[in-house]
Amino acid sequence: MWLKQLMLANKIKIGVIKIYLDSENKEFNQSDFAKQSFREDNFSGFNFNNCSFKAAHLEEIKTEKTIFIECDFSGARLNASQHINSTFLNCNFSGASFFSAIFKECRLIGADLINTDLTAFKILGGDWSYVNFSHSELNNFNFSDVKLIESDFYAAQLKKTKFKNANLSRAKLTTANLTGADLREANLSEVDFTGVNFKNVKIDLFQAGIIMESMGAILDY
Repeated sequence: MWLKQLMLANKIKIGVIKIYLDSENKEFNQSDFAKQSFREDNFSGFNFNNCSFKAAHLEEIKTEKTIFIECDFSGARLNASQHINSTFLNCNFSGASFFSAIFKECRLIGADLINTDLTAFKILGGDWSYVNFSHSELNNFNFSDVKLIESDFYAAQLKKTKFKNANLSRAKLTTANLTGADLREANLSEVDFTGVNFKNVKIDLFQAGIIMESMGAILDY
């Protein structure tokens, strides 16, 4: 009996959420959507402020021009989700899954991606400044044309990763593995390269000077 009651309660709760999404109200403040399922739902023009999506099922959702401010996505599954011109400000994605997700011209400023599964996900432009990528597996990733100002790549795996025209100013790359990475045309001003593996890294002459100066060399131009 208790199992049937629990299943009925879950169905009612999911039904209420669907009504919310279909209503004209697109403003949600401190709402709790933890562990709920939004599979294949579309979010266009929504605003979520300080909401919980902990361990929520967000597989194959689509967001467009939707804003999430200080929302908790820890442990959530965003596999194969698509996001266009959406904003995620100071959101927590620790332990979440971005498997095969696509973010096009989005702003994920201040996001925490600790222990996030970033397998096969893509970033197409946008602003990912102040993001915590530390210890992330990002080999062969493409960060071209992405803003990464002051983002933290501490001990990240960045082998053969592309940063063409990316803005890495003041980023932290301490002990990152950049073997075979392509940094050409990237903004490397004030980047912390302490302990970085530069084996086979592609850079231009101007960037070489910036890197040497960051390590304490005095260049005679």
